[in-house]
Amino acid sequence: MAKEQSKWTLLVLPGLIGAILYCSLTYVSILHYPGFFNPFTEYLSRLGNSSLNPTGASYYNLAVIQTGVMLLLTYLGIFSSYKNTKHYRILLIATAIGMFNAFTIIMSGVFSEDIYELHFIFSLLIFATWIPVLFSMNYILFKQGVYEKGISYYGFVLGVLNIIFVLFLLLFGTDSGAIIEWISIFSFMTWALLVVLFIIWRFRTQPK
Repeated sequence: MAKEQSKWTLLVLPGLIGAILYCSLTYVSILHYPGFFNPFTEYLSRLGNSSLNPTGASYYNLAVIQTGVMLLLTYLGIFSSYKNTKHYRILLIATAIGMFNAFTIIMSGVFSEDIYELHFIFSLLIFATWIPVLFSMNYILFKQGVYEKGISYYGFVLGVLNIIFVLFLLLFGTDSGAIIEWISIFSFMTWALLVVLFIIWRFRTQPK
């Protein structure tokens, strides 16, 4: 039983791989971007615009697509790790929303900023679906041990940040607010890595 559960828990490893690949490919895309890429004025999506970044767009779009695929597996890994919790129903709903979230990430890479209308819809859905995922999954983490509770506090703050960002986009559009997107994306990635690393640590240290 422990061996079977450990096998499914390894699904969280793609979260670590995906984060490394996203950062690496994004960096390569920035290197190809003509001129200085300013996080205070430039949304990350512009890296995937072939008109603005002719030789680097493919790197960023690949970064986004693989992140969605890896995150899909990671959500399943988190589910398998906490499926015995008494909050199973909340976890199941959170995982279902998370899988849709991963789909929207993939689609935002498939439909890059070159196809602006579709890209905007899927990008907005990324941050909108992160809100219920963060609040529900961090509620479950909060009800676990001391270490998970520490991660959950960070996750709740991140959930509030995403609410603010979604409202900002709906009210003011994408003419400003790029730095909020940067903070939201890399903060979520940090949260996911904290969860992944804790799950890996727990399974390496728990009695077999």
